[in-house]
Parts: sequence; structure tokens; C-alpha cells
Amino acid sequence: MNFTDSGTISGLLTISSDVDLSVPEGKTISLTGGSAGNYTLSTSGGAKTVLGGDHAAPTININTDELELAGNGSITTTVVWNGTGTLKKTGTGVFSISKDAEVSTLLDNNISIEGGTLEFDVDAAQTLAGNITVASGANLGVNNSGTDAVTFSAEITGGGGLRKTGTGDVIVTQTGISKLTAGEGTLQAGDASTSIGTTSNLFAEDGANLKFYVNQGETVTLSGDKLATAGTGTLTKYGTGTLALTCAGTSNYVNGNLVIEEGTLKTTTTGGALQFRNNAVLTIKAGATLDTAAHDSLGYTETVDAGATTNHYTIDLYGTWKNTAGNESIRNCNINLYGGTINFTTGRFDILTNNAVFTAKALEGATEADPTVSTTNSPFCLRTDTMGSNKNLTLSAEANTVFELTGGITKYTGTPTQGITKTGDGVVEISGGTLDYMGTTLVQQGTLRLKKTLTGTSGITVSDGATLELSTGGAQTQPVSIEGTGRNGIGALYFSDSVTNSGALTLTADATVGVAEGKTGSITGGITGPKYSEATDETPAELIGNYTLTSTGAGTLSISGDVTANLSGSNLALNGTGSLSGSLTVPADATIQKTGDGVFTLTGDLSALNGTAAVQAGTLSIQSATNDAAQATVASGAVLELDPGAGNTQAFNWATSGASTDSIGTLKVASGTSTRDSTAALGTNLSLAEGTAFKWTVDGTNAVTFAQNFSGTG
Repeated sequence: MNFTDSGTISGLLTISSDVDLSVPEGKTISLTGGSAGNYTLSTSGGAKTVLGGDHAAPTININTDELELAGNGSITTTVVWNGTGTLKKTGTGVFSISKDAEVSTLLDNNISIEGGTLEFDVDAAQTLAGNITVASGANLGVNNSGTDAVTFSAEITGGGGLRKTGTGDVIVTQTGISKLTAGEGTLQAGDASTSIGTTSNLFAEDGANLKFYVNQGETVTLSGDKLATAGTGTLTKYGTGTLALTCAGTSNYVNGNLVIEEGTLKTTTTGGALQFRNNAVLTIKAGATLDTAAHDSLGYTETVDAGATTNHYTIDLYGTWKNTAGNESIRNCNINLYGGTINFTTGRFDILTNNAVFTAKALEGATEADPTVSTTNSPFCLRTDTMGSNKNLTLSAEANTVFELTGGITKYTGTPTQGITKTGDGVVEISGGTLDYMGTTLVQQGTLRLKKTLTGTSGITVSDGATLELSTGGAQTQPVSIEGTGRNGIGALYFSDSVTNSGALTLTADATVGVAEGKTGSITGGITGPKYSEATDETPAELIGNYTLTSTGAGTLSISGDVTANLSGSNLALNGTGSLSGSLTVPADATIQKTGDGVFTLTGDLSALNGTAAVQAGTLSIQSATNDAAQATVASGAVLELDPGAGNTQAFNWATSGASTDSIGTLKVASGTSTRDSTAALGTNLSLAEGTAFKWTVDGTNAVTFAQNFSGTG
């Protein structure tokens, strides 16, 4: 069949056997109604073929120089195009070319998509070399239903978009196209030697992956609504260059996952160059950087989409987060640090809601001895105006991690009630900046290690199984309440260095206090531990005794002030002036020291004091009954005082001696009568106050030794 001029067949062209269709030079044949059957379109030169509708003929050979696909249509047959011109898609609608067509012959030439969508279905590894231009409003669709990657090695440009579907990978190595969309599977834009175009919109639909490259020395800037993910869609940036996000009236949104595998993600506009919707996740991998370079440029005004009930986004930080301008406001956010570093050269974190959580997480292989260490130097500001009353910032460290904070934590204005809560089995260490906030510090799990003094707080509460650790520079003045044996049994309160807790210490249950070897932990604000019966509907709670503080560790626990709780331990020191009305338990092989000037008075149960009382300075005054198992050493200038009260009698059978042969102190009877029927040596000086008596009874068969001076008027 020969065409003598340009013409159009708008109905279905059905051909029952092989036919050659000849098109004159310079003419156009339009088959817009589809076709069926085997045919060849040939020309002597310069002719053009226009196809529209559905073409299901077994084989179509097109030898015209130009090929145009118009409007809606499809090619589901083998089409071999031998032309050398440009393949065009015109008109609105979608024209699809199935994998059964000879796709490579169509794509090896240049392609111009001037309107609508041109879709290719491929399922085999191919390198498509023709340059592709996609006009504004038009789209190139690529569906790879196979298992091998399809690569576009030539440039794809224009104001339109490329949308990838199917489970197989599609790789675009050169692109200046306006929008790249991963609809299914993985779309890769760029490679290690070629970056994505500077004007691209990047979008990963639910469940799809879009990988894009910005390489060394290059910066790609996306301005306003040009980066987005949906559902579980993931955008991943590769290459060591910088992806910069700005806000031109509309922010870039992450509703799924954004991963910075390499290089830098930089947010450069105040008020939210990058926003988070619903439960989005931003991941900064090891060696990569998040650079917030404008005030509140990250996630300031999050949005909850229609039908969603929460908006709690997550930042997973393996690499570095640096802030180079302004503050960053944090709300409704989990920030997880996997050995990551937060480095603010300026500004701070403004904590706007109480459900902001910073967590140190362990990398694979981390142990207690070799933990994963995450750090931040950013100050934290607890915003009273937005957090709500009695709300806390949560700082968490999982097992086998240490989370180091060197920037401090402060209140916003006035007298707010916001504090911090420590969770997780690992260690949170606060070692720098200012700690000045009014709310309670809750240590619920793991260890909170303080190397700074808290000021202006409502106290520290340590839950059973958790530990408050005071280290170098961590002297505390606030009230502390504790219970239990602490993390790994080191103590609910643990002194890893010689520091002082001068606030009142309250036991809410039996508790241990640990001190590291060679160190002295000092409690100078007194200790209380009232124990009450459980209230019932019929009877109120009643005071039934006191809880017990037990010292542990190889160091010395030094106690001053008034103590109403029970004390027990092997390395106790009663320092300066104070009193103990609770019981005192000291094992037979242990020593309790009296240090410092002043009088420390014991009025509680001493029946379990079986060790040695070493009075090194000042006066240790005993006003209650003692057993016979203990002993005492009294240094020169120090006094062990027996003071049962006027008219009362106190039995005292301890062996006494000086601290050394040239340092001998005094046993003093300050009131009443002290009796002794022991043959144990009295190796100290003896002083009797006026009106007192010291009666030593022996059975006549055993010698007794009193080798020192006697003085007084008793």
C-alpha cells in the first residue's frame, strides 16, 4: 500500500498479512486509531509517522525518520524503529510501550516528551543512550518489572518529571529534569562521578526508594517543596557534597525516611527549611553531617496529616549534627545518637514539649567496658512557655552506652517547674555548661553522672535499680532521695570521686551508697529514712521504724549532720558535728571512723556495732548501750565519750588503745556511771567529769591493765 500524501487513519487499522506501507518523502502518516497485524512503514526519506491508540500488531517496522506518539495509546507488540530523528510524545494522556516491544530501538535515539506521559516497560538489563527532554508538565515513566537494573546513560533534562515504577532498579546518571519520583522499587539519580541536577524535585512515594548523588565540592540547592517522602518512602543522599534546603514560602517535607549516607544536609532558612510529618525519620550516617545553618530551620512547625493521630518524628544520628546559626527548637521528637556527635558552634536546643527524647544507642559490639559514646555540646533550654507545668526533658542511654552532655541545661524564664528524666540502662554524663532549672531530676534507670553542680532545682529522685553518680566537679547542694542498690549494685548514690553532697539525703526504702576505692564521698546535709506501715481503709500509715543506708565499695563514706536513718557498712566515717538516732551496724572486721572537730553523738541501737571505732579527731559521744564485741582506738587530742545521762549507768567493756604508741587519746565519762567487768585493756587516758563514776570490777583471778593517765574530779 502506498500513500501519495500525508494522511490520517483514525479508526483501527487491521492488516491480515505482512504489508509494506510506503510514505512519500516529507509526508506524514497518522495512525491514531490503533493497529493490528504485521506491517512495515517505509519511506525514501524525511517522512514522519504518528501513532495514537493501541497498537497490538505482532510486528511493526518503522523506517520513517521521525516517530511521534500522540495522546493516549499503547504499543504492546514488537516495534522496530530504524529512523534517525527524534521520538516525540505529544498531546495529553498516557502512551505506554510494553516490555514486548523492541524498547532499545525506540530509546537509542533522542526523545522529546512535549505533553502527557510517555511510559516504558522494561524487564532486562539495558543501557539507554538517547538524550531525553521532558517539557514542563510532561512526564517520562519507566517501569522495570525485571530483576536487572536499567541505566539511562545520556542526559535527561527539562521542566517535566520522571516517575519510576516496578521492583527493578532504574539508574539515571545525568539529569537536569525538574522532578524525580520513585513510585516503586529504587530510582537512582547520579553516581559516584555524576551529581543530580540542581533544579530537581525529589519525591519518594510510599514504599519506594530514591537514591541521589551530590559529589565532592558540589552543592545542590532545593528551594521550597522540592523534597518530599510519603509513607515508608525513602530518599537517600550519597556523595560527599552538600544538599542544601531552603524555604521559599513552602517547606520541604519528610513524611517517610530521609537518609544522609554521605556528605552534608544543610538547612538554610529560618522557620523550617525541612519539616516533618507524622512519624518521619531523618538518618545521618557515620561520616555524614547535618548542618542547621539558620534559626529554627529544622522541624519547627510539624504537620499532622488528615487521619493521623501523632506527629512524633525521629532523627537517627550516627554522624555529626552541627549548628552554625540561631537556635533549634525541638518538639515531639526522638533524637537517637548511635555514637553520633552534636556540635553547636552557636545557639542551643529549645525544648518546646515534654515528649522530646534524646537517646544514646549502642552500636554492634559495644560492651559495658567498651561502650558506644555519643556527645553533645549544645545547651538545652527548657521552655516554660510551651512545655507545660511539671514536664521533663528525657535523656536516655541504652545499655553499653555513654551519653556525654557538655553544654548544660537551663530554665527559660521565671520559676518554671520543668526538669529532666534519665532513662535507659546506660550512662548519661553532664560535665559542662550551667545546670540551672527548677524542676525535679528523676533518675529512673541506669546512671546519671554529674560533674557539675545543680542549682535552683527541686531535688533529685533516684528510683530502685538506678544510680546517681557524683564525680569530679559534681558537688551537689540539692535534696536527694534514693532507694535500692543502684545500677549493677554500685549504689543508688555513688561517689566516683571525692566530692560532697550537702543537700538533705532521704531514703524512701533501704538503700546503698557506694564510694570508689581511694575516694571519700561526703554527705553533709543529714540523712532521714522514716519507714511507715501500709495504710488501709481502716488505719492510716504509721511510723514503724527507719530505712537503712548501707555503704559499699572500697572508698570511705563520710557523714555529717543529723542522721535518723539506720547506718550499716564497713567504711563509714562520722565527720565533724552530728548525731545518729538510728541503729549502727559495723562488721567485726571493719572500722567506723570519727573525723573532724566537733561532737558526733550516737543515741540509737549499737548492738550490731562489732568492729572498731577509730576516733581520730573531735569527740565520739556514746549515749546508748554497747555490746562487748567492739573495740576503740582514740588518737591524741580526740575523745571517746561515755554519756548515759545523769543518774544512769552504762556498761562499757570495749578494749581501748591509742591510735599509735605516741598518739593516745582519752576515754571520758561525761555523765552518770560507767561500769566495766572486762579484762580487756584500757589503753587510753581516762577522764571523769564531776559527779561521774567509772567502776571496774574484776573477779580476783585475772589481771587488768590500765596503763595511761587518769584525770578529772569524778
